[in-house]
Amino acid sequence: MATILHPTLESDHVADHPGRRRLIVLYDLVLDPDDPALGHQLTERVTVRAVDDGGAFTAPRSAALLATETTFVGVSGVQRRAVEAVLWRTDLDVQQDWWRAGPDGAIEALAEWVDHLRAEIVVSLSSEAVATATTPVLTGSWGALGRD
Repeated sequence: MATILHPTLESDHVADHPGRRRLIVLYDLVLDPDDPALGHQLTERVTVRAVDDGGAFTAPRSAALLATETTFVGVSGVQRRAVEAVLWRTDLDVQQDWWRAGPDGAIEALAEWVDHLRAEIVVSLSSEAVATATTPVLTGSWGALGRD
């Protein structure tokens, strides 16, 4: 039986691009020597979505921030998997901050809502899920008022 261990979701700055962030999903896929998925083409689907913690007056964006699909061959033992994508910082602002421009054009804060993200990982063999996992929630503030 395939198993996913240590699923994580991270956000990192992109050098020389202050408005961009790198999202990184990491996990270990473990296949036993007698696993039916061994040696077969596996499909990996990673979807990053907002998590609603109920702390704001409006619901977070419902559309997925990231949805990827790739294939790889399953091997015996532990395979370290990584999915990376570079997104605009504002795309991570799923619980959008409230602000306005002052008379001089400067941003005036009204309310800053903390953003919560989570990745869902599904590894499939012939369209049948053989392993699934969800990362712990990544919390930050990436919007106009944020200091991620």
